[in-house]
Parts: sequence; C-alpha cells; structure tokens
Amino acid sequence: MASKTPRRSFSRSSSSFSYRRRFVLSTEGRITEPEYFRHLLEFCPHVVVECLKTDGKSAPPYVLKRIKKSLKETPLERRDEAWLLVDKDKWTDDQLQPLWEWAQKDERRNLAISCPAFDFWLLLHFEEGSGAHSLQVCRARLRKLDSRYDKSIAGLKGKFTLDAVKQAIERARNRDCPHSAPYSGTPGCTGVYRLVERILEAEGEWRDGHP
Repeated sequence: MASKTPRRSFSRSSSSFSYRRRFVLSTEGRITEPEYFRHLLEFCPHVVVECLKTDGKSAPPYVLKRIKKSLKETPLERRDEAWLLVDKDKWTDDQLQPLWEWAQKDERRNLAISCPAFDFWLLLHFEEGSGAHSLQVCRARLRKLDSRYDKSIAGLKGKFTLDAVKQAIERARNRDCPHSAPYSGTPGCTGVYRLVERILEAEGEWRDGHP
C-alpha cells in the first residue's frame, strides 16, 4: 500500500506576524506628507513608516534618487514596501516616466500620484472633492475647516479620524485614475489611498497574529 502523502500544514508560525511591516516613502512635500503619516501611525502603531528627508528638493528625479539611496543602504525585507509620492500639478509625463519604470521592476515598489496635489487626498477625508482640480481650490476648501491651513495639518489633525481615513479611501478608489496611465494628469484623482490601505492592512495583519 502506498504511503499517504503528509497533509500540508497551512498554519502560520507564531513569528510570522512578529515583524513590523516597513513602508519607505519618498515624498515631494517636506511638511504635509510626513505630518499626515505620523498622524496615521496613531491608528497603526505596529507598522513602520519612514518618510525620507527631502532637503527641499521636490522634483521627480530627486524623489527617485532619495529612495534609491535609502534602499541601497537598507534593503527592503520580503514584505516591506517602497513608495514614491508626487504631485502631477506641475510635472510633465516625461519627468514622471522614470518613476513609473522604477516602480514596475519590483512588486514591492509603488508610485502614488495625486492630481493636482497631495492636498486633494486630504480634502477627500471631508468631502467628495468634486471640482477640486487645482491646488488653490483644494487649499481654499481645507481652509474652511482650518483658516490657518497652508502646508501643516496641525490644525486639522483632530479631524483626521479613522472613519474619515476610510471614507477618503473609498472616495479615492471611486475616482481612481486608470492603471494604464498612472500619470496622465486626470484632474481629481489620487493613488495615495492604495498606500494608506496597505498600511491599515499591515496593522490588521499584525493584530490578527497577536490575539
């Protein structure tokens, strides 16, 4: 009689979720994006998010150069992710093409473009964002919530609840740009929701592994 093939076990080891997932972000903005993701970590304390210092250089080549340098010094682990966050507002397709090509070479690499700017992603926490096709309009609407709003989200911090974050994800998903043309400049769309969703999922995985 042939021996039985041992049943394959699909149970996860006790250490499979002990590693805190790491997200390395190279952003165009020096203030807004780092502040936002620091706040997001209040909901996701078991996830590591590193916003690389910009040194005031925001053009796409510098955004790409920073993350390449960082990952050369500290490579990604298997479940880590690297993200480039840029605005479409003033950059051409030719300037963004190298970032797209870099992201396509490894499934752990990603590109999130906001059109017109990251401020549009912030606005989606509070409204649908209809007609907010310029940075000036986005900021004007955000100032209705906080008259001091410029780049810092300090005055809005308490309004970015977890429910608001999840609502922004749904609104952004419903307005998403086609994946075949990620930097086409379609007004009123942002890929940042995919990053935020991944961070929330990583936190959920960690909690599921630590009852």
